[in-house]
Amino acid sequence: MFQPFLAYGFSSLILIGALGVILFHKPVYSVLSLIFAFLNASALYILLGAEFVALSTVIIYVGAVSVLLLFVVMTLTQADERFALSKLTPYRYWIFGMGILFAAELILLLQVPQSMPTSKSNISNIKSIGMVLYTQYGLIFQCCAVLLLVAMVSAVIVTFQSRSVKYVKRQNPTDQINRKPEDVLQMVKVKRGEGI
Repeated sequence: MFQPFLAYGFSSLILIGALGVILFHKPVYSVLSLIFAFLNASALYILLGAEFVALSTVIIYVGAVSVLLLFVVMTLTQADERFALSKLTPYRYWIFGMGILFAAELILLLQVPQSMPTSKSNISNIKSIGMVLYTQYGLIFQCCAVLLLVAMVSAVIVTFQSRSVKYVKRQNPTDQINRKPEDVLQMVKVKRGEGI
């Protein structure tokens, strides 16, 4: 009886959280609004009977991704934010096009019939997700894992390459091995009672 009201309530709270993500000027508030939207989305999953997806949303998105975003945002300075926004300027038309594409997908999703067939079996959510994920979508699942690994390694490589030589001192082992003692050591004979 109360399920439709709860669904509309949580959906409206998700929209409020999503609006907070894009309307707040401070990035920390935006990340907190994102966490609020994720928590309400997990409540919607519980209403739909998908408890495993709800807990996964809380653990993965709220517990890992949002905390990582919060950590990154808190370590950025105003100059870094302006630099990042200036890098996005050439791609503003692509971003706008992706937004239009996403809105079109949402409109198409509204055309999907609301009545979904329910399963009569007594299989739990976790078992049914595992059966589908590792049988029908096994190759896609492995490709996603490889893609995430490549993205992680690429992020590490880009981070180390983007560091300026001005701020980072690096050693050259070849120069250290090939140096001669007379180039780095100077013997000075000091007379008694006199300084260098």
